[in-house]
Amino acid sequence: MDIEDLTICSTLTRKFTTHATEPAANLAAADTIYCFNTRKRGIGDIARRRLSLFLLAGLCLLLGAASDSKIAPANERSRLERNKALVRRMHAAVWSEANMNKAAEAIRQLYAADFVVHDWTGDHKPGVDGLIKDWAYERAAFLDLTEHVQATVAEGDLVVDRFFSTGRQARDLDPIPHHSPGIPNRGKALHMSEMEMFRVVDGKLAEQWLFNDIWGTHAQLGLFDPDNWKASICAPK
Repeated sequence: MDIEDLTICSTLTRKFTTHATEPAANLAAADTIYCFNTRKRGIGDIARRRLSLFLLAGLCLLLGAASDSKIAPANERSRLERNKALVRRMHAAVWSEANMNKAAEAIRQLYAADFVVHDWTGDHKPGVDGLIKDWAYERAAFLDLTEHVQATVAEGDLVVDRFFSTGRQARDLDPIPHHSPGIPNRGKALHMSEMEMFRVVDGKLAEQWLFNDIWGTHAQLGLFDPDNWKASICAPK
């Protein structure tokens, strides 16, 4: 290979590396460069050089694809980590936050305006304003309410996390028609295990599926005696 050949290969390598995803453009560029440098060569020499350039183009395309295959998983891992961080921030900045103004601001930042939740009482679309009302209700119902994240897993646009909530009942809990009776305030401590799955859209929490230990919560708050639950529930008052 002479100096002219090296010049062609060097130029092509730069072009193919820069435009690895545009094979048509690469081959056109290769043909242009080749013809400019080999106008006076024989037909057989030209054919051999065209074959060499074609093979070089294929090699560069493979190198570009390999580079993209390494970048894509790294970008996906970064996105999944951001989604998990979003959920952890939600627990700390919203439901474990005692200051209403800070919690309300975090809700506006972290939740989509049309946020939807599916829980043990059904499907709801509280939106941002409804979430702020839920925060105020829970803060009034339990002192020192805190959510403790234990594990998070992310795949695609979904994040699943396992956590538990702690606090102490501070007021009577309202009944939920067709789901739960009211619970008088006995000042009892709460330790409620929970799991949830979120769908993340454009960096915000758009949808939630929530599962929590309501039976255990009712027992802890004194709604019934777990060791004698039938008598404690059915006994005449």
